[in-house]
Amino acid sequence: CLGSVNADLQIDGKSSHSARPWMGENPILKLSEVIGFINENQIEEHTIDGLLFKQIITVTTISGGSANNVIPSHVNLNINFRFLPTQNESEASKLLADTFAKYGTIKIKNSSNGALPNLESQKVKDFIKITGADVTPKQAWTDIARFSQENIPAVNYGPGDPLLAHSPDEFVNTSQIVESYESIVRYLKGF
Repeated sequence: CLGSVNADLQIDGKSSHSARPWMGENPILKLSEVIGFINENQIEEHTIDGLLFKQIITVTTISGGSANNVIPSHVNLNINFRFLPTQNESEASKLLADTFAKYGTIKIKNSSNGALPNLESQKVKDFIKITGADVTPKQAWTDIARFSQENIPAVNYGPGDPLLAHSPDEFVNTSQIVESYESIVRYLKGF
């Protein structure tokens, strides 16, 4: 699974009345440079253990301003960096901080390492063979990373379509739940 870093990027300006914007400096208008950079660099594809991972930099929240008639003094963005499992959170945090420092003040809020696919583990190989699970990269952070740090073999497995995660169309069919349950039982009976 991918690692994750969240950072607050504060872009400063100078507050003024919106009827006299020349007296201030609108930080919202500076967003185009940051958004342009992210648009150009949002997705980087990398193959690890034969699996295609996508490293992602994106904005997940924007906040700023206090009233409809006031140019804000600053605007804040949450920059979310989903980094490759071949990197660690210190390297990823430094890369993010170095990359965005030219746009404003950046503070790392939280970070978590990812986990390599672990395809060399015999337990993982057995799971794949017995369940018939498709081997795909996990394009997100999951608790598998915690198991990986403790050298515990683990897999992300379950019903549903990860492409629908956190979307209005997210759902799981009952048949998928039953199929996953039966596959896991089949695997566990092998012990």
